[in-house]
Amino acid sequence: MVAIAWRSSPRKYLGARLSEKIRRSGDTLAPHSTDTPVNIREAGNAVVRSFLLATLYAFWGITLFMLIELKSVSDTVLVLFASHAFAADDRGSLRHP
Repeated sequence: MVAIAWRSSPRKYLGARLSEKIRRSGDTLAPHSTDTPVNIREAGNAVVRSFLLATLYAFWGITLFMLIELKSVSDTVLVLFASHAFAADDRGSLRHP
């Protein structure tokens, strides 16, 4: 089962790279083409880009708010990046790594 999943992964990766090359070559041949597949692809790209930007804006906004509230860069870094050090186990109690 693991070997089958491992073998399919490079194929999917190569297939995605090949489809990207085909898309780019189509864009160079007809840069102003518009049709349903082009619209769907560009809409998907817009959604992905908007989610990435929203994530970055939220991260920077939360960081700025925490810097203002905590008044310490080291405390802010600890809260942002060291919060995974204490995680709840299945019973709800905290464990230390």
